[in-house]
Amino acid sequence: MRKKIITIITVILLLFILPSPNITHGYVEESHLSNELLVKYASDYRLLADARVLQEVETVETIAPQVELLTFQADADMAAIKTQLENDSTIEYVEPNYERHLLSTMSDPDFSKQWWIPHVKAGSMWDYAGAQQQQVVVAVIDSGVDINHEDLKNRIEPGGYDFYLHTEIVTDLHGHGTKVAGVIAAEAGNGLGVTGVTGPYNVSILPIKVIGSTGKGKVSAVIEAVEYAVSRNVDVINLSLGGKDSSEIEKEAVQRALDAGIVVVAAAGNDALKGNPIMYPAAYDKVISVGAVNENNKRSSFSSYNRFVDLVAPGERVWTTAPRDAYRQDSGTSFSAPIISGTVAMMKALKPELSNDEITNLLTTTAQDLGEPGRDNHFGTGLLNIEKLTNHLMGESFVGDFPDKTVPVTHAFTVTFNQELVLDKDYSQAILISRKPDGSEPITSFTTKVDVSNPTKLRITPATTWAHGHHYLTITTDMQSKHNKPLNNKVQMKFSVE
Repeated sequence: MRKKIITIITVILLLFILPSPNITHGYVEESHLSNELLVKYASDYRLLADARVLQEVETVETIAPQVELLTFQADADMAAIKTQLENDSTIEYVEPNYERHLLSTMSDPDFSKQWWIPHVKAGSMWDYAGAQQQQVVVAVIDSGVDINHEDLKNRIEPGGYDFYLHTEIVTDLHGHGTKVAGVIAAEAGNGLGVTGVTGPYNVSILPIKVIGSTGKGKVSAVIEAVEYAVSRNVDVINLSLGGKDSSEIEKEAVQRALDAGIVVVAAAGNDALKGNPIMYPAAYDKVISVGAVNENNKRSSFSSYNRFVDLVAPGERVWTTAPRDAYRQDSGTSFSAPIISGTVAMMKALKPELSNDEITNLLTTTAQDLGEPGRDNHFGTGLLNIEKLTNHLMGESFVGDFPDKTVPVTHAFTVTFNQELVLDKDYSQAILISRKPDGSEPITSFTTKVDVSNPTKLRITPATTWAHGHHYLTITTDMQSKHNKPLNNKVQMKFSVE
């Protein structure tokens, strides 16, 4: 059969969906992922004939009828593999996994300076702005906000208050709060300045001032501010402030906000080089504590690290709004936290029924793991990944996250799904483990158990020990969610045993 390479035309949702003439779009084929191939079979035949190819396969994913996505080891000879596959009579097409890339020009002139927006893949959730269910309010408890700023004035919720001077005037004499507000909700596509992480969503800022021009305030003002935010029925509270001393009264005020269903996000602190003290309110229970990374996903040198850090977001050279229609860049966990707050606002806009625990779980389980494998003090669960978060939040299909893993010989490993599983159900019949990617040398001595505290997680444990070397785990479509939805596609992952 004559082999041919074809271009698959992919429909891509627009990254910026605001119906504005100031936003233009186009598509370009840029490159392809060098270690991935798309294979279309002539029939349902699924066994690759060449053993040398099998040895190079890392993962196999069925993505369409008779179509599989093969991922190979980084050092694989892809040209030779492609030739071998093309000579397989059971295969109709072999193609590189071409990339499709949006050419998008935002009318906001400083958008190109906002490296952190594509870094966290915010556009993935912007695609769903048309599905917004409710308007969302984020309380920015800070140094006030320039409510007349050209890029913020249409995003201000009436009713702001100054608990620093006890007045209804929330003028920002420091500039910090205006910067934080811009990271969350600067208006997108208006031909001015920048865009907030919430892009086209209907998200507004309730400015609550607790900090003066010196950059300092009192915990009493923060307590009043939190209570006020609760009374105003806000959806999210952003606290890009903190101190080394824990306050039981402040903690109780924060807890009342949490009990009211308000998500509270706080900066982890900037004192890593100054003794690395634990900072409050970020360290209070159930508060989402956010650290900072740079463009290379390295922990920012200033970013405080401890066991309370939940995840990280960009925190260096964050270009945003500043008082008097200005735009500035700044660094600090103060600007990492509002990236998370804005993301939570979009989540609540799309799924108002989500609980605080569900939101935190979605943020942390979809984060890109950085540093040591698993949770660690420097990065928490990892870097905010809005694309993966969106897939889990909006996907009606039952899918799972199957990253390659390295596990000790006696340890279980965990596979995470986007829907809950049935507690106490034995899922071992839906799982195949083998020493070879083609399913040969099967391993049957393992058990499965759903995590009671988080039913989206399935733990797979060896009966005694795993053998050293590479193993291949296949999750079949016999896997079903709590609501009897079968796994969307059969997926294979590789795990290595130390």
